[in-house]
Amino acid sequence: MAKNIPIRTCVCCRNKLSQASLNRFRYINHALEYGKGKGRSFYLCDDCIKKDDKILKKILDKHTKGANLSVSSLKEKFLDVKC
Repeated sequence: MAKNIPIRTCVCCRNKLSQASLNRFRYINHALEYGKGKGRSFYLCDDCIKKDDKILKKILDKHTKGANLSVSSLKEKFLDVKC
């Protein structure tokens, strides 16, 4: 019997990919967190994280309820984990 593979959508490009191939971010207690955990989250693919800061700023504002977080914090969290 085949195992079910969870499918998630990148909030930027709207491509549907397996959950394992996307990067999960959560906005909890006025901070952006990367990785697993409980709570509401959003997913970004590797290509979208490398996009122009203006596009990412719009996505980040939408999913963090206008918290005015910098795009550099999102990229830092991503790059710190990948290294």
